[in-house]
Amino acid sequence: MYEDVAISCFRYLGMKSLDEVDRMTIREYRLLMKANNLKNVDRDYRVHQLAWLTNAARATKSAGKGKRRPVYAKFSQFFDYRNAVRQALGKKKRSRFDGIGHLLKGGR
Repeated sequence: MYEDVAISCFRYLGMKSLDEVDRMTIREYRLLMKANNLKNVDRDYRVHQLAWLTNAARATKSAGKGKRRPVYAKFSQFFDYRNAVRQALGKKKRSRFDGIGHLLKGGR
């Protein structure tokens, strides 16, 4: 049992010594292993998402008789980097309707 726990700690949790393993409580071990399992699910999700996006990026549509062209002519049509950065920073994407609420409330 102890040896299995130690191997799991070395293999999955990045621990390098038995001293690190010995200082850990059973509850801590279980939580770290659960977190590691969730990390693996997240990694698998990203791999599958990448496969899906690769397929979407290769998509084509009809462009006349017997001709096909890419659905996304430019990368920016496929992924809006600036908007993604704005969202990551907690900034809202500006809308052409920004401020209309102010006008509707009687403000000028």
